[in-house]
Amino acid sequence: MVSLATGVDETAVKVNSVTRSLSLSKQKKEFIIKPLRCLWNNMYFYGKHKSDIYMRLQYRLLTFFLSFFFILFSVQIFSNTNLDSASVYSHAESAPMGVRSNPRDLSKYLTKPFSDDASKILSISYWIAQNISYDISLHHPATYTSKKVLQSGTAKADGFVQLFVDLCTYSDIPAIAVYGYKRNFDQMPGDTLFRSNHVWALVKQNRDWHIYDPALASGTVSFKKDLFADVGKSSQDIVIPIEQLKYTKKFNPVWIDIAPEKAALTHHPIIPLFQLLKYPVHIQTFAKGNKAVSSYLSKNEGENIKNKKIDSYAENPPAEQYVTTAEESVRHNPYNARDMAYLYYKSIHLHKKDTYIPETESFIGSFDVLQPMRKHAYIADSLFEIAEDNNEREYDILKARSERWEDSLINKNKMYTKILKTRLRENEQYIKKINRVQDKLNKSLVEITENTGIHPNEIIENTNRPAQKDNDEMYSAYFLKKQIDSLSLVADSTLQKFYSREDKVFADLYGGSRKNQYHISICYQNISEQLQGILQYKKNNIQLVYYSEDTIIKPKLEQNLKKAEKLRKEFLDAFIPALEEYQKSCFDIVKNYTDIMSEQLELIVELKENSVKEKNEDNIYRQTVEKFEDNMREMAKIITVQQEQITILAEMLKKEVHDMNSTLSYLEREEDYEKIRNDTYETFIENRADMEEEMLDRISDEVGDVLKILTKMLEK
Repeated sequence: MVSLATGVDETAVKVNSVTRSLSLSKQKKEFIIKPLRCLWNNMYFYGKHKSDIYMRLQYRLLTFFLSFFFILFSVQIFSNTNLDSASVYSHAESAPMGVRSNPRDLSKYLTKPFSDDASKILSISYWIAQNISYDISLHHPATYTSKKVLQSGTAKADGFVQLFVDLCTYSDIPAIAVYGYKRNFDQMPGDTLFRSNHVWALVKQNRDWHIYDPALASGTVSFKKDLFADVGKSSQDIVIPIEQLKYTKKFNPVWIDIAPEKAALTHHPIIPLFQLLKYPVHIQTFAKGNKAVSSYLSKNEGENIKNKKIDSYAENPPAEQYVTTAEESVRHNPYNARDMAYLYYKSIHLHKKDTYIPETESFIGSFDVLQPMRKHAYIADSLFEIAEDNNEREYDILKARSERWEDSLINKNKMYTKILKTRLRENEQYIKKINRVQDKLNKSLVEITENTGIHPNEIIENTNRPAQKDNDEMYSAYFLKKQIDSLSLVADSTLQKFYSREDKVFADLYGGSRKNQYHISICYQNISEQLQGILQYKKNNIQLVYYSEDTIIKPKLEQNLKKAEKLRKEFLDAFIPALEEYQKSCFDIVKNYTDIMSEQLELIVELKENSVKEKNEDNIYRQTVEKFEDNMREMAKIITVQQEQITILAEMLKKEVHDMNSTLSYLEREEDYEKIRNDTYETFIENRADMEEEMLDRISDEVGDVLKILTKMLEK
């Protein structure tokens, strides 16, 4: 799940505690064994060149004792690394109300029982996470103090860090605030980073610097789950709430003591040194996304640095730290005029707090102090306009991208809708045609039923022969016999037409065509289910940005649609007209056959009536009736099977119609979702831009006032 607070999938950045423990054990081993090996070799080679064996033995003994004491010293150093986190948490939770309003008293209480830095820092981190909530309001204070954070119980990231750094400092643990870029949920690879958007901390633990993010460790910020509750209402009735966000408080140790390689995926400090990497990641690589960062790290592996420059930075007063970070911000990222102005303001604000006299509207300090302060105020004042332009530019870029997503998705869905509606109309027409075919088949069955059993043998048996015959009667009997034989051939030919046409049309249906139609139906079913799944995911995950164009294009849906189109053209679009054409002649063939056979039987009766001498008419009649009725039963059987097959085909088409209608309703609902998504996201980025603009205006006014006072003072 993607959290707004992290901006990335949290599982991608979780620290594997087992791996970290093994890594720490390896570091301990190397820390102990490597110097011993070096010491042993040096002593050995030193003694090796002595001629006196006794001297070499002395050096061996000296090495042994030095090694023994070194091991004791190392064990003492690392004995405190195995934290009893449960006891640390329990102690932090027991902090009395009396110390909770004073940072110094709170710090002393939280760290007092512990002798190691790791436990002290964990106690401080846990207490902050449990007692300070993230401020999701649209107001961003320009500065924070630890006392104000403790009083309000809420803060944005810089307030969390200010409290964390102060609590660590009061317990003699060096800690510094780190300004930089956190990968936001709406940051896409290649986006321009116009300003830093997050603050975290570096803290010195066991002589090494470690990365902590107290704000993210306290909980997560996400969008409210009822975002799509208004789907179904008209667009003018949908109201986007200003308070779109919700904060869920839950201690998350993932962001406590983050491995530098993991932090590099989500956090990018303005000062590259604070990455704690031997080969820091460049901001352009960070902007390209996690894959680019991971690739860079895999190619540039190296031990994490233990740079004394961080110690020097931490020893400087906060005002000087702000100046250093401000100067680095533009050097590191030319687009980041805002941070240079903002951090100069932070430095100026601290100086103002200590040296400004409101009564005289002047500052206390020497020229060497006030001149740099005026310089910083002048630079900041000139950069605020650029920062505000960049803020508006960023909003315009994000707004345009979101609208492009909306247009792309709606247009793509319109294309899908057009295809589906066309196929829906065709299916409805096919179902009507199949119903007409069924009617024809029913008429054929009625014709067969009505002409079966109407030629009993009694007819020929009860027919009398003439007493005598003349020449005319003799010739008449002869021609009747010829006519009967001819009709028999015509009947056989008509019957053959029935079978040949049935074979031609239904052979495919019995074989591959019905199978093809099954695949077509499965395609439309898959389309409906896939789209339903997409909508359910959107509703559950409140996805306000698209990390992949596949979410808009829906390649699996398009693949199924293309497959269905291909199969329709190969089978359905050809089979239905052929079936309809066949059934138009089917009834006529059956009717023609029954008429021919009835006429043939009548002629056999007439032959007997005109023949004095027996010509085996009774047997011929009986055999013809038997053949006629056998053929009629066979045709009825074939037509019944045809009806069953066509019924299955009709049911498939009806199911397709149902799935298509479901898909069309899903597409319509997705369009509603998309409009709400875009409106919500635009409201969110507008609020974010307004909050930034309001803060810039506020600090710009303060810097402008300071600049006027300093200019007036220094020009005297």
